[in-house]
Amino acid sequence: MKPVEVLEEARVSVESDTDIVTARMRGRALAAQLGFAPAMATLVATAISELARNILLYAKRGEIILVPIERGERRGLSVVAHDVGPGIPDVTRAMQDGYSTSGRLGLGLPGVRRLMDEFEISSNGGTGTRVTVKKWLEWGQASRPFGPGEECADMCLVRPLRQGALIAVADGVGHGPEAVEAARRALELLEESVGEHPMRSLRRCHEGLEGTRGVALSLAWIDGGLDAMTWIGIGNVEGVLQRADREASPAQEQLLLRAGVVGRQLPTLLALIVPVSPGDTLVFATDGIRGDFASDLRVIEAPERAAQRILAQHGSGTDDALVVVARYRGGSA
Repeated sequence: MKPVEVLEEARVSVESDTDIVTARMRGRALAAQLGFAPAMATLVATAISELARNILLYAKRGEIILVPIERGERRGLSVVAHDVGPGIPDVTRAMQDGYSTSGRLGLGLPGVRRLMDEFEISSNGGTGTRVTVKKWLEWGQASRPFGPGEECADMCLVRPLRQGALIAVADGVGHGPEAVEAARRALELLEESVGEHPMRSLRRCHEGLEGTRGVALSLAWIDGGLDAMTWIGIGNVEGVLQRADREASPAQEQLLLRAGVVGRQLPTLLALIVPVSPGDTLVFATDGIRGDFASDLRVIEAPERAAQRILAQHGSGTDDALVVVARYRGGSA
């Protein structure tokens, strides 16, 4: 497996307007490296600009700290704005829309809070002000093994790309150590072929799994530059694309699955390309999830929470189970 790129934190001292621009550019570049689509990277950059501007206005100098973060399988970016200025006398009032002591018409702290997923602030006259905000990539997963103490043989790979993402779910045939090894090897092979066309990646995966139990495999390649998704499924890992637009017809797209086992019997491959729009939600579910999950998808639900709910409400209990939920946020600024 290729090693995952380790991104280091970046620090930008803020003492001038030029430093604000530098912090914004560094933040946007780091967000792009982490896999954020351009539109989402722009939101992060906007929040950084606002925080850096506040440092310059109210404290004269301070620092922006940009830190790549992980929480389980999720990846994101943490932004810390710290100064040793006079502090904020009334934090509660400062968090109200429209409040400003400088008279400027910027987003303010309430706007920053809306742009980001998590927001924390502490301020007093002795240590200045520290604001920490976080933005997470829009996906989540939930899984459980068939038997207690076993390792789940249903596994996923979510690899952010510069303009989109590769999302794959492998279900090792059966369960137990041999199924786990097949699923793990499948994802290693896909990781090694990141950047190739999905059809080529799948063929390489098939060749590399010869001699194993094999896997059911569904994968999707989202191209943010074209607002399109290429997806393909071999076996029984279901895929559903839930449209954000309530007027869309159809409201859901179902992945066309081909009978076969990757590593043992590969059918004629057929990859389909479908358009995607901001807010559309992709769900992959293995056969440990009952098929009725598709009737209960909610586009306003956070992906991680949705994956956990689907597992809890629709898990069959008869096999290993895995759900992956990913939301498309747009590929252009």
